[in-house]
Amino acid sequence: MIPIRNSKTSYSYVLFTAFLIASFFNFQSIRSQDIHFSQYYMADLSTNPALTGVFDGDFRLSGVHRTQWRSVSQPFSTFQLAADAKDFRKNEGLGLGIRIMNDRAGDSKFNTFTLSANLSKSSVLNSDGDLYLHSGIQFGFTQKSIDYSSLRFGEQFNGFSYDAYINNGESQTRDNVTHADIHVGLAVRRNLDYGRHWQIGVSAWNLNTPDVSFKDNARVNLQQRLALHGSYCVIIDDEWGIIPSSRIMVQGPYQEILLGSRFRYTWGYSALEKRRAFLGLFSRLEDGAFITAGLENNEWALGLSYDINLSSLEIASRNRGAFEVTAVYIFDVFDEVRVLHKKCIDIL
Repeated sequence: MIPIRNSKTSYSYVLFTAFLIASFFNFQSIRSQDIHFSQYYMADLSTNPALTGVFDGDFRLSGVHRTQWRSVSQPFSTFQLAADAKDFRKNEGLGLGIRIMNDRAGDSKFNTFTLSANLSKSSVLNSDGDLYLHSGIQFGFTQKSIDYSSLRFGEQFNGFSYDAYINNGESQTRDNVTHADIHVGLAVRRNLDYGRHWQIGVSAWNLNTPDVSFKDNARVNLQQRLALHGSYCVIIDDEWGIIPSSRIMVQGPYQEILLGSRFRYTWGYSALEKRRAFLGLFSRLEDGAFITAGLENNEWALGLSYDINLSSLEIASRNRGAFEVTAVYIFDVFDEVRVLHKKCIDIL
């Protein structure tokens, strides 16, 4: 990539600073939590819109399936499928993507379906060409629905037993609601020597704070969410590496602080093959922890994680949380290029 001029560099830094200031001021007016994944580093399009098209290759497909709280009544199940392109239609630095997510929760079969498009731009910030600024936007729609027939209300008790034919007493209610979504993000990445690199990012979700109420006579705004994430790839030797990572999210009165590391072993990396595995441990402060493992074989990367619940819900959940499976496939169409000795890439 050709280094940008000083004027563009200044503009990028101004944009980055303005974004941070605007995000923090917007959070003064926020007041439901968004769906998110433990293996956020394998699901870029739901982690930060700016990471769209940030990978080594031409096209990327990724999927996540998460099953949560099997020991508590009906389990929660989440599925996400995403696809994105780097340098779309040979426009350098332009990323384009699409994301589909479906989540079903609890006895009410509360369902959330999201379809969104991502657009991103990557720019070089220095003359050495190793410092990048990524900016992105995600926009689309979400439909939430609920099955009232699966629920029992106090008004439906006839004095002896439950009677489904008695009106539940819930007036002016809808069984679905649809709203628009607008999310934005920024990320900065620096490539160092011997394959080391660091990355930090910030994203703001639900900028339009849509109304998600199922009642016609009430308004409930979806809270904005601020997310910060960072990672640093450390090379120990030709076989071993470590990637400490963190993510902090704030949404209204709720917050999540995730800290951990992945240890990676490489036994094959050349112009013809790429084989390695990792094992990691993360702590979700005051809530739980999860262990994760993964395997990378050429264009494929697979990840597994298991959450252990350590919060006040541990009695009901028996310390069991969620099981998550991720898969990423990256392929080259225009140019097949492998970088020798690049021990840390954008998948694992």
